[in-house]
Amino acid sequence: MQAVLAASELSPATLRAYGVALRGILDHAGVDPNPARSLRLRWLKSQSEQFSPMEAAEVVAILERVSKRLRLPLIVAEQCGHRVGELAKLTWADVDEQGCRFRLRRETTKRNRPRWVPVPAWLMDVVADSCPREDRTPERRVFVGFNVSAARSAMRQACKLAGIAHYHPHDLRHRRVSLWYRRGENPVQIAEWAGHSARMSLDVYAHVLVGGEVPVARFLELLGRGGDDTVMTELPRVARESRSCA
Repeated sequence: MQAVLAASELSPATLRAYGVALRGILDHAGVDPNPARSLRLRWLKSQSEQFSPMEAAEVVAILERVSKRLRLPLIVAEQCGHRVGELAKLTWADVDEQGCRFRLRRETTKRNRPRWVPVPAWLMDVVADSCPREDRTPERRVFVGFNVSAARSAMRQACKLAGIAHYHPHDLRHRRVSLWYRRGENPVQIAEWAGHSARMSLDVYAHVLVGGEVPVARFLELLGRGGDDTVMTELPRVARESRSCA
């Protein structure tokens, strides 16, 4: 049985999930002894995720080739380490403009844990300007029309047009977490921002080599706002001092 499953080239985690399901089915059918519970079975161990972070030039190349309405949420994903699904569900009730941070509610996160994510001050200004204050009802989505499918499709096409490796929206998150480690942020704080366990975050990201930041001026240019030659450095002080989720 294990050989048959292994031949399918499924991931170790998926193989184990199928094994658990099969044990339950055979138990329910009254099969005794249950071969899926044999101590001779040795399931493959999951390996730590391996990836090559996107370079700054690749981020710019992609943003240049996606529609303008997708640029801002993708830049937020790259700057703040959000999952695309979390960004798609972000409402104006979750925006702390003064504190330069976004709230991710429990029901919108992968691990069912709320958290605050810091946002660079220049980027919060752009987000705030994207919707008139009088139109910011609490339930209104911050990025209207933005969803996982649209982001994946746009990035796939942009990578093809740019002649670079095929990157997914989630690679923007990988890049940001890696840059946080490169910048020397506290590992426990990084895990909190990313919604990871500290151990998993260290195992996956701490030893990854990643290039430098994209200049703020280039992001602002892509957003049609112009700007100076400032390069992204520190997170907003208020956001850096946030340690808990309301």
